[in-house]
Amino acid sequence: MNELKHKPTLIIYGATAFTGRQVVEYLDTHPDRDEFDVIISGRNAARLDGVKKGLKRDYKVVVLDLGDEQGVGGLVRMGEVVVNLAGPYRWHNASSIISACASTGTHYLDLSGESSWLETLIIPKYDYLASTTGSIILPSCGFDTIPGDIVLYSALSTLQNQTRHANVVAGGNNDGSEQEIGITKHTAFYDIKGGLAGGTVQTMYSVAELPSEERNSDEWSLVSGQGPSQPPRLSYTLTHPSFNNKTLHGAFFAMYPYNRCIIRRSWFLSRLSLARRSSPPHSKKPSGDDQSEQEPRHVDGLVYQEALQVPSRFWAVTATVAMGVFGLLFFTSKWTRWLVGSFLPKSGTGPSEETMRNGHTNITAVSQTTRPGTSVVTSYKGQSDPGYRHTSYILSEAALSLLLPPPKGTSLPPLAKIGGVLTPSTALGSVLLQRLRSSGKVIIESKVYEDKHKDL
Repeated sequence: MNELKHKPTLIIYGATAFTGRQVVEYLDTHPDRDEFDVIISGRNAARLDGVKKGLKRDYKVVVLDLGDEQGVGGLVRMGEVVVNLAGPYRWHNASSIISACASTGTHYLDLSGESSWLETLIIPKYDYLASTTGSIILPSCGFDTIPGDIVLYSALSTLQNQTRHANVVAGGNNDGSEQEIGITKHTAFYDIKGGLAGGTVQTMYSVAELPSEERNSDEWSLVSGQGPSQPPRLSYTLTHPSFNNKTLHGAFFAMYPYNRCIIRRSWFLSRLSLARRSSPPHSKKPSGDDQSEQEPRHVDGLVYQEALQVPSRFWAVTATVAMGVFGLLFFTSKWTRWLVGSFLPKSGTGPSEETMRNGHTNITAVSQTTRPGTSVVTSYKGQSDPGYRHTSYILSEAALSLLLPPPKGTSLPPLAKIGGVLTPSTALGSVLLQRLRSSGKVIIESKVYEDKHKDL
């Protein structure tokens, strides 16, 4: 009698949260659903049973509080990948599930936007431990910060791959002996429409309650070393010859202080060039087409900027000042936080179905390079509102990038074969890029330009 073949298993903890329900619903009808199993978990049995209603498939349910250390250990051993949606993560004992994953070689993803928590409690304690077991600890797999991280990855990958191809056609080397072209400045403008996420609001409150010295969003906080950062401006502009004389205007973007921390860590990790080092004993033979030597690597001196796209410079200045005043009052006054609390979304709640469906998540980015006159323009066009529905799409595809075999022609980056506290681009790379494109939920295009619009 043949034994049933084990299917890769994805564990969704916090499945009763608003985003959790969106994730489960998306996975329930996913084209690859027959290839994997899903376990839903959380603290409330009745609410978990409520999540199951209306789904097409049956799901195993595990009722668990993250304070139950033994139970957490048992849960992570049931699957290969854990998605944790119970935030804010500092206050909801996420470290217990991260510890269990790092110790057992299980992969972990969440939607964290808490840089000081990562800097002081997660990276120092679990980065090395995870690398000894091959566990990938992957925070920030939602609107913050997959879109920004994967847009820069797409730009760099397109630039370096086309340059290598051009060198081969011209009869040059492609063995790495020549200095590789890279990106020196990357500016991304976000055009978004949707409802405010209750989880984001709760993260804001959790950060605001910290002592001022712990509200760290320094760009270099998640890497070794320190470098220059771009100070905030009242307004931003983005131009490129391919825009046909159109100038984009931007205001300060509220997600930028956190996003830049993750982007800087991606930059830092990619420069380690670990593909040329021998793999550790726990690493497995890569599945898919191993393209480690083709993995894009950043060069020194990247300047990274983001802005919120608005119609004009007037609206840019107005929006920046308004956000600045609100931020100052919110983070310095408990009375202000109490006053606005009744108007902001509560944890576990979200916008209407119509708001989510009619929303969008679009990015236009221009990358300047080490080669004078050569630039890259990247567009990201995502369906649905950024904070909930679109986040459920990209988080799910990120998890499946670790759970399922890579799409043809892709492979996970070198660091994914080692583990540690990584970022979306350094852990998932071309696998996530292809999965997003194939999902039908995102269109990502990068194009290289030389002077006078001449394609490379």
